Amino acid sequence: MHFWEKLFAPRVGRSASRSGEACVKAPVRNVLLMLPWLPVSGIETLYSGRFKTLGDGFRFTVITTTKAAESMGDRTEAFEKLGCSVVHLPQVSTSALEQKEKLFEILKKENFEALIIVGCTMAYDLLPEIKTTYPALKVIDELWDCGKHMQRSRSLSHLISHSLVPTSSLAESLKAGINTPCASIEVIRCGINVASEQTRAEAKRIAEKILPDYCKNKFLVSFFGRLAPEKNAELFVQIVNRLKDVEGMAFCLVGDGPNGKTVRGLIAQYELAGKVYCPGLVDSIDPLMSVSDLVILPSVTDGQPLVLLHAGVFSKPVIASRVGAVDMIIRDGENGYLVDSGDLDGFCERVMSLYNNRNLARQLGEAGFRIVQTEFDEKLINGKFAALLN
Repeated sequence: MHFWEKLFAPRVGRSASRSGEACVKAPVRNVLLMLPWLPVSGIETLYSGRFKTLGDGFRFTVITTTKAAESMGDRTEAFEKLGCSVVHLPQVSTSALEQKEKLFEILKKENFEALIIVGCTMAYDLLPEIKTTYPALKVIDELWDCGKHMQRSRSLSHLISHSLVPTSSLAESLKAGINTPCASIEVIRCGINVASEQTRAEAKRIAEKILPDYCKNKFLVSFFGRLAPEKNAELFVQIVNRLKDVEGMAFCLVGDGPNGKTVRGLIAQYELAGKVYCPGLVDSIDPLMSVSDLVILPSVTDGQPLVLLHAGVFSKPVIASRVGAVDMIIRDGENGYLVDSGDLDGFCERVMSLYNNRNLARQLGEAGFRIVQTEFDEKLINGKFAALLN
């Protein structure tokens, strides 16, 4: 039985059918997800997909604990369309005490069977009290890298039922710092919906309508991501500046976030208007992904970014920083290239190598599609923990 199936498997009860015979009926299970915010990002996309897969038999509540900047976007509506109850504690009150009281009011009312923590400082801070009050509550902590949350997770491991990580190496790193009996550590990779050929074609038709003329019929090099320090979009702008005079090359930078002003300032400083298309936040990256020829991921630190899976769905080669769990998806020389984080020369050399060898770029992209289709299709991954529920 898959980990998620064991974790969320409903306890069935007996009820009478109209014919008088006993039948099995699964009760609704309440699950709480706590995370800082609901921006337009990979983690939120991942969880909306998981919740959609789990479907009937569960009621999900999502609680956010930090006020997000408007530039980060908001996926509240997407979760509500799935039937989730969404509570933004910063909208309830600016008082930490009143936010805590609201959280415990929800905990008491909903009688949750599982609490999922994704990078939520408030959840970590209150976990000892939560577990004292609700000792039977299953606590699942999802970690994506060796960042600041790993140490908190280690210190609270005696209260955590299951820790989820994307790679075996990260599991070993987490386990190495725990000296007490610890949570079950499970390696759960990300998955993505592998769009049909028709859906991919439609995405391309949409892109042709919105793409500016200076990007059309060019070798389009693109960045997709939150404009935050760890994503290092500034390095992408430096790549654009270095290669701006290459005939037949154009650039696209999709996203926004806390570093947006800095990134846009660099674009203005280097006078890159007319070379790089910056649409900001978009409802879906699929259209612009479909017309890109190459995707750049220059992160300083990262987990298993979903944009790499999106690139695979659309058969796009990727040049990425050698960080986090990126190498689980991007295999150097097979579906893209890995470069040391911050290596401007290395990124530019790889871009030019694919610009000058379009057949190789196509072959790498096709390999990326095969990898995603066979290893990261969410039907294969999510289906393992959803099968028992259905």
